[in-house]
This record gives sequence, structure tokens and C-alpha cells, in this order.
Amino acid sequence: MRQDEVYSRVLLSDIKSSGVRTMDDSAMIMRVKFKCIPGEQFVVRPQVYQRLREAFKEQGIEVAPARVPSPRIRSKRPVPPLPPLCRLTRRRL
Repeated sequence: MRQDEVYSRVLLSDIKSSGVRTMDDSAMIMRVKFKCIPGEQFVVRPQVYQRLREAFKEQGIEVAPARVPSPRIRSKRPVPPLPPLCRLTRRRL
């Protein structure tokens, strides 16, 4: 990422892997560290994850999709709609 013009401006050091933290039957948790300009970590982090996924895919390592269990509602009543989001705060009104 340091060779990329966009990210070379905000990254202050190379991305370092601290290795695998834990392994489970369906997950491998890795720790990755990087230094960047304050506030830019929110832009850099998703790109780091995306590039890791691409590197794994190139090596033939499949990453399982994240699954979030959702409870089933067996009630026959309709679920009321959520209130709209405030444009400025992105919170529910």
C-alpha cells in the first residue's frame, strides 16, 4: 500500500502483521498494525482488510463469509417501521 499514491500520503509506516491471534473451527483472527495520519485509520482499515482478502484468495485460501444470526419472529403482528434517520447525525429520530 505504500506504493499506492493515495495511501502513501496517509500511511506513516509499513503495515505489520502480528500474526494469528486465535483460531476457531470457522475463523482465524489476525492482528495487523499500521500507523497513519490521525483520523485516516477509518479510510485505511477497510482497504487493508480488502487487500488481505485478495492476497488470501490469490494463494487459494478461502475466507468464510461473516454470518450474523437473526432471530425469527413468530408473531403475526406486523413489525412497525423504524423511525427515519437524521441527516446530520445518522441517528434515529
